[in-house]
Amino acid sequence: AKTTPRDMHVSHGNKFLMKSPVGYTKMNEKDANMMKKECFQKNCVSNEESKCQLLKQQTIFDQQQKDLLELKNTLHTTKAGMQFMQMKFHEEFHNLGLRIHGLARAASGYHRVLEENRKLYNQVQDLKGSIRVYCWVRPFLSGQPNYLSSVDHIEDGIITINTPSKHGKGCRSFNFNKVFGLSSTQVEVFSDMQPLIRSVLDGYNVCIFAYGQTGSGKTFTM
Repeated sequence: AKTTPRDMHVSHGNKFLMKSPVGYTKMNEKDANMMKKECFQKNCVSNEESKCQLLKQQTIFDQQQKDLLELKNTLHTTKAGMQFMQMKFHEEFHNLGLRIHGLARAASGYHRVLEENRKLYNQVQDLKGSIRVYCWVRPFLSGQPNYLSSVDHIEDGIITINTPSKHGKGCRSFNFNKVFGLSSTQVEVFSDMQPLIRSVLDGYNVCIFAYGQTGSGKTFTM
C-alpha cells in the first residue's frame, strides 16, 4: 500500500512504527488508540461546531424570512392605505369643488338680488322726493322764557308761526316734508335721514345741509 512520503505507520506485532522524516518511531497499541480517540473526539467536536453553526445560520435565515414576510405585509397594507387615502382625497376634493361652485352661484345670485334691492330701494327714495325740506324747532336755551316762542302749533308737516301785523296778531303756516318739534331728539332726526345715508353707501349722490339764522342749531343738527 502507498503511504505519504512524510508520515507512515507500520504494524509490527503489538507495536506500531511511525515513519517520520528522520526515521521510524516506536509506538505501542495503547498510544495508537489514544491518538485515534483524540482524533475522533476532535472530529466529533468539529462536527458539533459545524452543526451548531449550521443551526445558527438556519435560525438567522428563518428569522430573516419571517422579517421579510412581515415587511411585505406591511408594504401591502401601506399601499392599500395610501390608495384609500388617495381615493378619499380625490372624493373630498371633488366635493369641495362642488361646494365652491355652489357658493359661487349663491354669491352671484346674492349680488344680483342685492343690486336689484338697491335699485328698488333708491327708486322708493326718489318717489319720496328728490328734494326734501325738514324743519327742526330749536328748544329754548337756559334763561329764555317760554312765552317768547313764535310757534303757534305743529301738525303733519305744517308749522304755524305767529306774526305781528298792523292789525294785530296774525298767523302764517309753512309746509315741510316733516317738522321736528321742541321735544325731538337727534335719534329721531337721524332715523328720518338714515335712508338717504344708505343711498350714499349704495353709490348715489346725496346732499344734506342745514341752513338758518345764527344760533338756530345748524352745527348741532349736522
